[in-house]
Amino acid sequence: MEAQNNQEPDPGYWGRQIALYQGQAVIWAPIFLGIGAGLYFSLPQEPPLYAGLFAFLGCAALLFYVRKRQVAQAMALMLLLLALGFGAAQLRAHWVYTPMLEREKNPVRISGVVAALEDLDRQGYVRAVLEDVQMERTPPEDTPRRIRLRIRNAGELRIGQTINVLAGLNPPSGPAIPGGYDFRRDLYFEGIGAVGFVYGAPRVLSGGTIGLMEAVEDFRNRVGDRLMAIMGPREGALAQALLIGKRGGITDADNDALRNSGLYHILSISGLHIGLFSAVIFFVVRLGLALFPPIALRFPIKKIAAVAGFAAAFLYMLLAGASYPTQRSVIMTGLVYLAIMLDRFPFSLRLIAVAAFALLLLMPEAIISASFQMSFAAVLALIVVFERLRPVWQKLYQNGGWLRRAGLYVLSLALTSVVATIATAPFSLFHFQQLALYGVAANFIVVPLMGFFIMPLAVLLLVLMPLGLDAPVLQLMDWGMGVIYDTAHMVATWPHAVLWVQAWPIAALILFSVAGIMMLLMPRWHAALGILPLLAGVILCLTTRPPDVLIADDFKLVGVRSPEGALYVNTLSTDRFARGIWERALSIDKEDVHRFPREGRADDLDLTCAEGGCRLNMNGARLSIVTAARVLAQECGWAQQVIVLAPVRVPDLACDAMLLDRREGWRSGAQALWIETQAQGKPFLIRKSAQVTHGARLWRE
Repeated sequence: MEAQNNQEPDPGYWGRQIALYQGQAVIWAPIFLGIGAGLYFSLPQEPPLYAGLFAFLGCAALLFYVRKRQVAQAMALMLLLLALGFGAAQLRAHWVYTPMLEREKNPVRISGVVAALEDLDRQGYVRAVLEDVQMERTPPEDTPRRIRLRIRNAGELRIGQTINVLAGLNPPSGPAIPGGYDFRRDLYFEGIGAVGFVYGAPRVLSGGTIGLMEAVEDFRNRVGDRLMAIMGPREGALAQALLIGKRGGITDADNDALRNSGLYHILSISGLHIGLFSAVIFFVVRLGLALFPPIALRFPIKKIAAVAGFAAAFLYMLLAGASYPTQRSVIMTGLVYLAIMLDRFPFSLRLIAVAAFALLLLMPEAIISASFQMSFAAVLALIVVFERLRPVWQKLYQNGGWLRRAGLYVLSLALTSVVATIATAPFSLFHFQQLALYGVAANFIVVPLMGFFIMPLAVLLLVLMPLGLDAPVLQLMDWGMGVIYDTAHMVATWPHAVLWVQAWPIAALILFSVAGIMMLLMPRWHAALGILPLLAGVILCLTTRPPDVLIADDFKLVGVRSPEGALYVNTLSTDRFARGIWERALSIDKEDVHRFPREGRADDLDLTCAEGGCRLNMNGARLSIVTAARVLAQECGWAQQVIVLAPVRVPDLACDAMLLDRREGWRSGAQALWIETQAQGKPFLIRKSAQVTHGARLWRE
């Protein structure tokens, strides 16, 4: 009877399921933290500042109240992490607040301190970021904290100088297509509230004082100048990208080759670069200390080398510009070396979980960036796959000779590329609408080259450069850059090197992410359930229809998609950047992009143009694209929707049709139209705008 009374109560079905995840709270914590941050960025309106705090306190109180109930406690902990992510994102958005330029200002006199410089191309253009900005006819409370300018005649411009320029400024552009990449939001979190260009040469007002960060930025520029001077513009531009994180000098042709061959990831300084760079220092320091027996026998040289390796990773992050992937990699690298110093196994799911949690807590906006998503997806998949293969792998390695071990190394390289490609494929297809199909082959050549040749040379370069002895090292690196370029161009020309898709809805990416997390992290049969969101995502992608009409946010560019898959635009000379994004989103080749006919009808589209505008008949709907105010009254009587292109001014008239003009672009950004047919055969229009999709938020005020 006493033994029966001492038995623990049955936790029930859900209690037994939750018990399967005991000890995995650390692994799941960043996932729910990221979901909470994602919820903040998905809101259509900016929530009250107290919303995140109240949500967190309420969930904390709920967790305390149900702390003795296993199932309720698990649910409350999930809600607490969601609230923490939401609150962290909201606090971060207010912390980095900067006024955003509302309207074009051209010309305007500006003064500010040069905070960053980057060479853009071979025509002498540089990109400068100014801070402590003063702008004529603009009060301080409406002046952006930082602005980014394109300068042609930069001369001897240096970090820390205070300059005065005459510039043309524009607000940072929003998404070129509803649901697309939001440049304005990303620049907001960098503190940049306006972009533009400079008339003439800047006037230097003072040399200014250089702080630590300005000194680091100046050193980066000096390293970049040295690379370009010795290696030349082409190889030097690639070396700049690999060593100091500046990619502006790489030509469009080389960028396309790197992207289409699956090598573009090497331009983003992340885990590969940080890991290889710090590993060189780790092994050199450990080997050097091991050569002296009195030191090796008395001191923990492995732990000393770990400290040196982390210091090298941190310094390399500063040299590379401290982007999201770089910061994530330094956090993970620090945890690896901390595990080494604590005599723990350094590669585990807890390692990546702690790194993700720390980064999302400090910079929650990373959750919506392609670099964060792809980096963590690749690392998570690699750790899980190799963790499951480790027993077999270790047995094969320990019982084999040098030939088997060499074969296992080659196999590990191939397996790493395959796993990383599969893990990052959904994110690559969502963000860039493309996937390099031969990336495994290209990385099979380039990754060992990076690890055994380029990164050791990079360490040696930074040691010899202050002594002026770096020229031979740079010449060797020049050869390595050439191999990377040659590999990229070779692989990019192979048949069917790139898979192109139309733009996916965000719901599809969420479904694919859920499927991946379930398959990698859930135990037993729970992981098999990941096939359900995977299939749902595939079905959603296959059934999503791209828009029929696209309108740029300034209403200077409008595009119509034909049933045969061509894109007709009103001009081929305006807003080429937005047009390029439309081409990728619709999966249309440049050869299939045509200009509206000047007069008459288009070849494969019921689009008829004349002086003053064009008329479009599609699925029974009538749209008018107006380029002259004098035809507005006539078109309002004919069309169901009238699109008025800038700079036409709309007179005060009654219009039976739905009227869209540049004022709508100012309010809600880029537009997309779908023309559907009801069961009765009557057409109806579905309109989405970037403002509705992305919300009226702090970065849109």
